[in-house]
Amino acid sequence: GPSGGPGPALPPAPPPDLHLLCEGQRFPADRAILAARSSFFGAMLSNRQFREAAQREVELPDVPARAMAAVLRFVYTDEGPELRTREEAEELLTAASKMGIAGLLRLCSDCLRDRWLTVPSSVSLLRLADEHGAHSLRGEALAVLGASFDEVKATPEWDDLLRSGMNPSLIQDTVQAVADASIYAGRASIKL
Repeated sequence: GPSGGPGPALPPAPPPDLHLLCEGQRFPADRAILAARSSFFGAMLSNRQFREAAQREVELPDVPARAMAAVLRFVYTDEGPELRTREEAEELLTAASKMGIAGLLRLCSDCLRDRWLTVPSSVSLLRLADEHGAHSLRGEALAVLGASFDEVKATPEWDDLLRSGMNPSLIQDTVQAVADASIYAGRASIKL
């Protein structure tokens, strides 16, 4: 308290009623908090058709442990993670998308845009953003791609994108971004 001693004791956290398993690590969690903050867990834990609804442990084989740790930290504290590498940011964006955690998806998307969106990365970040509904990152990647299309179309990532059978709206938006960039060439405000 004010005398410099310890403050009032916090009530003990409820014991975890669920463990999430990722890459052999166990993460304690609270069902009610997960269900409230994540549409993925909300659906899974409240629907008796999912066997996980009654289980005390849920295995998530396609979620890296470091991404799960960051997801839980965000779910409990609203604190964004320190993303040191592009790979980490992409991993976490994918996990946030899968788990339906819009605020975390937005944080990862903004981080990727601000720190790693360049001409060479524009195609792979466009694909990631398109796949996971990261709309602002998708728009920014399209703008970079459109403004530097001659450079982009010479990359192996561009060839991969064409061969991947990209969705028709992405093709249409890419063509539009190239057209917009040629019209507004003098007004582009993107870092290349």
